Amino acid sequence: RESVLSTYYNTQDGWYLDLPAAWIGAVTVTRERSSADEAMVTFYRRDENGAPILRLCAISGSGREQKAARGNRLILSRQTDVIYTAELMPANNGWAGTLQEDLLRSSFHLIERQWSVGDN
Repeated sequence: RESVLSTYYNTQDGWYLDLPAAWIGAVTVTRERSSADEAMVTFYRRDENGAPILRLCAISGSGREQKAARGNRLILSRQTDVIYTAELMPANNGWAGTLQEDLLRSSFHLIERQWSVGDN
């Protein structure tokens, strides 16, 4: 009867994120496509600042390696046809919900679409 973990599921792009406890009720989320090959989910602080704190991207297509290397993006996962990246934004620093890179990496997961034989 007690909440032990909150997650954000992005079924369209095939991943989910374990949310830090400090983020519950303190962030908002948007999803958009910057191109046919790139979907972005951005988490924003839900305060007077309203600034972005984290952006996660699912990048596909022939130029995915180049797009994944842009800016301060961290590679979270490389799959056959998609690369998942994250970018910690400047507003991530200096608030109660500050997210560190190591926690971000351990909190990111791919959604398993089907079970393999023997996974029961």
